[in-house]
Amino acid sequence: MMIDKSKMKKRNIALVELYGHSEVLYNLFKLLKNDFELTIFTTQKIYVDAQDYFETELHDWQIKSSSTSIESFVKENLEKLNAQDVLIFTTLISSFKFFSTIDFRPLTIVTTHNINTSFNFNNSIWLDKSSVKNYVFDVLRFLRSKIQRDVFFRERLFQKVDFISCSSENLSNYARAISPKFLSKILHLFPFSFFENHKREEKHNEIIISIPGSVTNKLRNYEIVFEALEEMIPNCSKKITLQFLGFSNNKLGTKFINLENENFQLISFNKSLSQKEFDNYLKQTDFIILPLKKDKKFGIIREEYGKSSISGGVNDIVRFGIPTLLIDSYKVEKSFSTLVSTFENKTELVEQMTGWIENSRHLEIRKKAIPELEKINEENTRIELVKRIENLLS
Repeated sequence: MMIDKSKMKKRNIALVELYGHSEVLYNLFKLLKNDFELTIFTTQKIYVDAQDYFETELHDWQIKSSSTSIESFVKENLEKLNAQDVLIFTTLISSFKFFSTIDFRPLTIVTTHNINTSFNFNNSIWLDKSSVKNYVFDVLRFLRSKIQRDVFFRERLFQKVDFISCSSENLSNYARAISPKFLSKILHLFPFSFFENHKREEKHNEIIISIPGSVTNKLRNYEIVFEALEEMIPNCSKKITLQFLGFSNNKLGTKFINLENENFQLISFNKSLSQKEFDNYLKQTDFIILPLKKDKKFGIIREEYGKSSISGGVNDIVRFGIPTLLIDSYKVEKSFSTLVSTFENKTELVEQMTGWIENSRHLEIRKKAIPELEKINEENTRIELVKRIENLLS
């Protein structure tokens, strides 16, 4: 006898995002909202942005005010959280002692974005010695972590939850390798992005390049981009527009204004962009440059891009199928490798940019990548994710 799934009672899932990863929350919300009864637990800031992003009134969103602590908010909503079938924390980076003492009844999944912080803390400490002030600040953060016994209580939390989801396959493989005690719990469950095939207007004499994120040399090497553009612009036959898609009203960001002429325009912002604004600028982009540094400092921990942590810019590559020039130290995931060309230094970046701009090579790259990207479009990603969750519940 055939079972009519439309008449089956939907499972209840809670998505909990009490930090800043709104893009992860929105992605899962879009993928799960038609197959499950969703309740969202998040901050006022994210809720306001989400209403603008989804352009609709959002129901079943439980909102934490800025004056309410995370611990108080969870306590107030514990009954609702425990009424779910599945509880998904899309980010959890603090209050480990508190969370490790809570008995969550649903199948509980915690998402980790930084593997060394989660599983290799003591072997990955990176104190900033660039100044006495920065060093003292990091030492105090280290001592606070020790006093709060973060490593101990994070591990206790991981022992209590059902699964630990990593933000990419590369990260989950690394996590399993360095933390065999959690081997059966670590998986790559939630995709942080899926492909959305937006038609774009072809421009023959103009190229729009984007660099996602706030402009800072802590995470990216903007000097290499500046030097490459400085060399290229005088000889370029097309107009280049460079978009800094994040806060850039600082000394480093304004430095690029000096390059402006009839062949080069800079678009920058003195604020963080809403997700809707960010996406609209990305949709106009011909290609992305990601001049990522190999390592990033997360608190007092060293994380390696592509191995123990991912860049949000990488998710943007997949979402809109945007060809990207990526620093060669990043370990590229198979799902978007067809969109990426790498560079090691300024010379290679100039060479790659010249080919992409003058010969429109980025168009050829995108066209060839589309068939593979369609395999991870919204519908295919939704089907796979729903199947994974149902298997965990069975």
